[in-house]
Amino acid sequence: MSAEVEVSGGLEPLPKHSRPPSLDLPCSWEEIPFMTPSQSETDDSSSVAETITSAPSEPSTPTTNTNQNDDDYALNDTVFTESIEFTKHHNCTIINENKSIGRISRYLVSEDVLCVSSSVLRLMFTVSAAPQRSTHQGKTQRGGNSPMGGKILRLEGHPDAIEIILGIIHFCPPSGLENITFGSLTRLASVVERYQWKDALQPWSNIWIKKFQKHALSPGYENWLYVAKVFCGDREVDRLVNRLADECGTCGINILRYNEDGTKTLPTELWPKELKYRILGLRERRLNHLNFCLTLLLAVFNYTSSLDPLDHLCSNKACLDLAYGSLLRSMSVRNIPITPGYSVGTSSEDDVVPKAAKFKWNRSAAELEKELKELTVDTLDVVIPSHRCSLRDLKAGFAECMERHDLSGFDRIPALQVLLRLGCV
Repeated sequence: MSAEVEVSGGLEPLPKHSRPPSLDLPCSWEEIPFMTPSQSETDDSSSVAETITSAPSEPSTPTTNTNQNDDDYALNDTVFTESIEFTKHHNCTIINENKSIGRISRYLVSEDVLCVSSSVLRLMFTVSAAPQRSTHQGKTQRGGNSPMGGKILRLEGHPDAIEIILGIIHFCPPSGLENITFGSLTRLASVVERYQWKDALQPWSNIWIKKFQKHALSPGYENWLYVAKVFCGDREVDRLVNRLADECGTCGINILRYNEDGTKTLPTELWPKELKYRILGLRERRLNHLNFCLTLLLAVFNYTSSLDPLDHLCSNKACLDLAYGSLLRSMSVRNIPITPGYSVGTSSEDDVVPKAAKFKWNRSAAELEKELKELTVDTLDVVIPSHRCSLRDLKAGFAECMERHDLSGFDRIPALQVLLRLGCV
């Protein structure tokens, strides 16, 4: 450990080897702009400004004692899984209880550092400074006084994320912090959003975002929808929304993602609601479009007018029956509904594009499109090699129809003519 040097303002810099090389990181809170409290915060108490101007405590390397039962301070006779001191001159105790992983942690920190780094905690300290009804000895409803001095706060969130943030704001970050996993970044984002620590984590967050942004569209990084909201706005969000709308299916209330490695249920608890609804809405529109194209293809074989337009494709009825039967069999093998969710119409509307209705498909739009492209339409040439007709060319129009996202211009054109025009038959 290199010798500590006294600097202006009572802050001591971290030893050089404690800071990751080549990272443009601040060495004290003097280099980080103070967070501006909201109007509601300034209205709640005039003492906020006095709180944030207090001098922060000295940084130091945190010390950890595991499985420690502290006799000086017992929170309902709790045995702490770990106790970490982030500064020698601590005057605040943070308690974090995570029942899901069985950890109860205690962190000894600086109240001044918390106030400077988080507008939410600054307001909590301001409120807790007022007299409050005591619930039991040494603790009040919003916080109490520790026998070791200072206040007590309960913070929610994953303990690993809280420890990383407390280490950063006390200028003693853990080693290897630039190489955290995406799961750790997601947990950090949850704590950062809850306590408004975004500004305090720069430029670390810039390093993490740069690292994971290039993977945002890949399977396993779907929570980028939430991480981007917390740290960097809408980077890659629109592209990810469109990708998920194409690759996601549903199973009850769950959303599943289809990819080359199979199907996986996605954790959507952190997703912004508006983005989740947007994904599901785009998915439904795509499925309806694909089903509309399938209905056009089936409608070609269901004309009842006296001037049968199928004569343009093949004059041999046996060939027409063979093509239609092979199409239905191909749909059945791929578990595609034989009767699409559209009505073909009657009498004078026989030749008009069918009207839309809902289409039930739980898998992804990408899977449906893949299955539709593999449909087969056999013709008489499989039996008579010399037979030639245009039925096979229908698939070209069908494929072009699926690739288009807007068929509004064909709403009064016979289904056959739509496919003929698109396929250039």
